[in-house]
Amino acid sequence: MIHVVLALYSACAFNSKIVQAYRLRHALSSAFVAMNAVPAIVLAVSVFIWTHRELFRMIESLKARQQSATAWLFASSQIAFAMAAPGGVFVALATLLDPTAAGTSTWANHWMYADGIFQLVFFLLLFGAMAIWFPRHELTGYEYEQPGNEEAGQMIGIMEEVEALPDEEGEAAHE
Repeated sequence: MIHVVLALYSACAFNSKIVQAYRLRHALSSAFVAMNAVPAIVLAVSVFIWTHRELFRMIESLKARQQSATAWLFASSQIAFAMAAPGGVFVALATLLDPTAAGTSTWANHWMYADGIFQLVFFLLLFGAMAIWFPRHELTGYEYEQPGNEEAGQMIGIMEEVEALPDEEGEAAHE
């Protein structure tokens, strides 16, 4: 089901961007531009809500399995994701209420409203997500080690709790 929603969102977002691109060239009204943006916005909000709900379920499941470090990681991600909501509203409003459509003298600043604000908000959210997911010791399995570290039992990206991997017959290999 989510694949269908994402495909519809892609089509609606494409339509919205095409209408916004022709906005200045054909003097389209703000109401017409908004009418073409509403389906993409509604679908984006529905995907946003679905993602929050699924993240919440995952966090609860991790807490029930007593995986507090991983639960903290996803809870922090959900907080960063929630902070994306005001950014998304700001970007949508800046795009729809683009003041550069009023006259040709302001077209030099059109890039900021068409894509610059989105790029700035995206950069800030990406930087926050990278800070949250930065490898550290508490998140075993996501920790990075320098190549050439020859300590026994230590591999890049492998959880420390893994003692032995099953062999071809399904039995744990003993060292």
